[in-house]
Amino acid sequence: MGYFVTTPRFLWEQYKHFAPNIYKSLSEIARTRGSAAFPETLNRIYPTLEKISFDNAILEKLDPSQALVISENIEWSDVGAWEALKEALQEAQDKNVTQGKVMFNDTKDSLIYNYTDQIVVTIDLDGMLVVNTPDVVLVCNKNSVPKIKKFVESLQNSEHEHLT
Repeated sequence: MGYFVTTPRFLWEQYKHFAPNIYKSLSEIARTRGSAAFPETLNRIYPTLEKISFDNAILEKLDPSQALVISENIEWSDVGAWEALKEALQEAQDKNVTQGKVMFNDTKDSLIYNYTDQIVVTIDLDGMLVVNTPDVVLVCNKNSVPKIKKFVESLQNSEHEHLT
């Protein structure tokens, strides 16, 4: 895992150099920022951007002389992932992290997030992620989180594409 400390200008230049198509599209979006045309431009262009990770688009192509690696345990994680969010918020190992209307019995080491007015009840869960939204209910083992992205990608061009 790694963290990057940089300036927006440096990243902008790297996209211009290594991912010119993404740069061109982002530039078009940026030109309309703050104007009435921004929502339409964003909604038209953003879905067409190449789906590529920052690592693949920029980092792997970056000249090593432009980077410095520092090894340090800063006890932080990528809270963009559900299991990492649980680890960041839990008070102790094997504790549950909950949000919203949640009731549980004999449930441990789980993240249960409820974004609806329904009550989510869990019984006998261990190491699970339960996320309830108005659109979808996700239930999976916390170790299965990497499969979520692939599953969501498989929904493209299907009747459930709106979930991507």
